[in-house]
Amino acid sequence: MPRSPDDDLLDEALTFVVRMNSGERDAPTAAEWRQWAALSPRHAHAAAQAKGLWADTGALREMPEDGPNPWRGVLSGRRGRSSGGREWGWKRLEVPGEFVTATAQTKVLTLPDGSRIELSARSGLDLGGDPGRHATLRAGQAWFKIARASAPFMIDVGDIRIEVDQGVADLDMRTKEGTAVLALGQATARLLGQSAQPLAPDSVFRLWCNIPPVPLVRRAKDSFAWRDGKLVAEELPLGEIVAVLNDWHPGWIRISGEGLAELPVTAVLDLRHPEAALRSLEHGLPIRLRNPGGVVLSLGWA
Repeated sequence: MPRSPDDDLLDEALTFVVRMNSGERDAPTAAEWRQWAALSPRHAHAAAQAKGLWADTGALREMPEDGPNPWRGVLSGRRGRSSGGREWGWKRLEVPGEFVTATAQTKVLTLPDGSRIELSARSGLDLGGDPGRHATLRAGQAWFKIARASAPFMIDVGDIRIEVDQGVADLDMRTKEGTAVLALGQATARLLGQSAQPLAPDSVFRLWCNIPPVPLVRRAKDSFAWRDGKLVAEELPLGEIVAVLNDWHPGWIRISGEGLAELPVTAVLDLRHPEAALRSLEHGLPIRLRNPGGVVLSLGWA
């Protein structure tokens, strides 16, 4: 779908908002923002849309009208163009953890015992214990290949602790609030505080604190696919898909439409090209991608 002049104005307005909150010395002021919005009714409409989209990202409490902006520094130069040709974009809330990854970045950690951990995009992990057989996932998703040792490897996520003797596991905390998804390959693992019965290998579970794990009808190997740059979804809610794609997209993807986040999706998507992945979903689902190529992508009902 070709971009309209209004799309270009909205993108310009969004870039204006990004720069206002960038913390850069030459960032526009609130007065310049008001002056831009007053250029025409179309500018005013684009400014109102941009402010609404920006607020929806959750990165802003309220855009200041005057005076210093306490939220400067939330953003940094990444993508989107200003009139001076500079590149700007989103830098979201800082990822917590001793070891962290940025947008569209992965990281490999090799531990002294021979175990291996791979962090997905925008993920955070702490390591601890003696002799280093303890990890805490603070954000995002991590894949573990645990080497056998005299003591089990402990993995914490929130108040949940998982013991793994050996094998492959993947832990994803970008799911429903208060839950995590654990996928096990050929692994020997169990939850502390739960039944002593081991968790079945080659299985996927949704985890809650103090509640028995709930088996999910998913293939464990699909949970590992992000390591090859793919998102394999089988009846996965669109909201969870967008949560993953947001970690690989330098702008921001939002969902607008009642019930749209719960729409089940079955697809194989390219994580390294999130906008193209969303476009591919338009062909088989009743959805429409708005503001393509912009700083903020909006996904709504068709």
